[in-house]
Amino acid sequence: MPIYEDYILNVGRQLAAKKNAQNTRIIELRNAAAQVLERTRAYAQIPAGDDEVLVLTSADQLNGNAVSAGALSTFSDDFRSLKFGIGFSAKSGQISLGTVGISVEVASTNRSDSFRVIVDGVKHDFVPHNPAPGVVGGAVWEAVTRAFEKSIGL
Repeated sequence: MPIYEDYILNVGRQLAAKKNAQNTRIIELRNAAAQVLERTRAYAQIPAGDDEVLVLTSADQLNGNAVSAGALSTFSDDFRSLKFGIGFSAKSGQISLGTVGISVEVASTNRSDSFRVIVDGVKHDFVPHNPAPGVVGGAVWEAVTRAFEKSIGL
């Protein structure tokens, strides 16, 4: 076999292996998101059939090369129903998505009308109603997306 054909085959194998690894990580992410959603429902006492909890739609849009999803977020005065991305809840504390290596922590700030989201150590401060919730959710989702893409080497 000519050297260049062997090289092409090796590159193809490497790309296939990387693709399989990415798909495995995405499956792990999707499973972790489902677990986070269930914990969120239980913690916030949100009924399983509540139409407000529409967080896994984003996870359904994941593909093998990148994360592409629209932000989904709803807000209540006590942040109980704040949801964005793939099922993070704005209850105080930290949520780690299994082996994917993305951690999200929600903390209060000095202002009563804002909150802080820390994605893999990077702080993002938001005022819930200014800008609009969808914009806030979008910004958080983008931060999570970047962290996830970095974790799979994209």
